[in-house]
Amino acid sequence: MAIDNAYFIRVNGLMNFFPNVCRLFYPHSISPSTIPASAFKNSANLLPIGEVFRLFEEVEAKAGDSDFMLRCLEGFRLDDLGGIGNWMFLERDIMSTVRKINYGMASVQSGAFWVAAPSGSIIKWTYRNLYDYRNIGINDSLRVAVFMLKVLRCYLGESFKPMNVLLFGEKENKQLYNDYFNCEVKWNHHQTEIWFHADFRLLNQHEMQSRSLSLNVNELDYCLNMPLPGDDTKLVYELINYACHFGLPTLARVANLLGLSEQQFQRRFHKYGHNFTEMCGYVLSNKAVKLLNSSVEIEEIARILGYRSVDSFTYMFKKNRGMTPFQYMKLLENYSN
Repeated sequence: MAIDNAYFIRVNGLMNFFPNVCRLFYPHSISPSTIPASAFKNSANLLPIGEVFRLFEEVEAKAGDSDFMLRCLEGFRLDDLGGIGNWMFLERDIMSTVRKINYGMASVQSGAFWVAAPSGSIIKWTYRNLYDYRNIGINDSLRVAVFMLKVLRCYLGESFKPMNVLLFGEKENKQLYNDYFNCEVKWNHHQTEIWFHADFRLLNQHEMQSRSLSLNVNELDYCLNMPLPGDDTKLVYELINYACHFGLPTLARVANLLGLSEQQFQRRFHKYGHNFTEMCGYVLSNKAVKLLNSSVEIEEIARILGYRSVDSFTYMFKKNRGMTPFQYMKLLENYSN
């Protein structure tokens, strides 16, 4: 299928962006139209990067302020990363933590590379996103630079001053960013970078908090479900999963998320011997099983998944699981007794 630019980011990778957006720019329970609010209810949900960038565009237009991103990242704590964050920040040593972030972020965001490399007396911590930035990569770059700065100040103190901050793209109010990062920001770089002196590797002021090394079953599932670029079947699975936030997934919506026409998407999908309706049933039945295991009523599950009737939901479930939702619930009761 050779799907390009089908990358994802978890909700927690956006660093409390959505709650702040709603508080600042969408009062009276109104929320942005690009991504449904339901997609943000679970911090480990996967969002297509392209949709996130469209959300940035919508919020910037709504705010009427090109500097909206700094305001929308206020109040983020490193603990907000959840179980994966607990694992990242167990170390007292700053470079061990940076290393964990660099490869651990693969479970938070796909299509992105984090590297910390020595260059003489300087450590250059860099981030590169493979997604086609167009003209809005600066907001993604800012998101990551703010996160990097918070990590470094967690270990080196709030007075830590980077040697250099290099950002992808450019903003007009440059002094605002010089003040925020406490150094002169360099713009229109090909990737995001924060530089700090190599001697800081020896100055670890971070006090390790009591953190749990264990992940519960749901957290482990979420850490492992990030599809790799090129794994087209899993990419489509997660796009269908995301499309469920708009109601029953449609061929048109999923094809649009990939930037393809319905005909193009079907041709590529059929090469793998897949059928869109069957894949949707597979995704929806998996979601239904999780809800049934959480003791959600069958009628409510049908509503959540976008079915107009319980009969339609029951037909889909039996076709994919070989039994009705009611029979499945009885099976769960027998296991628990």
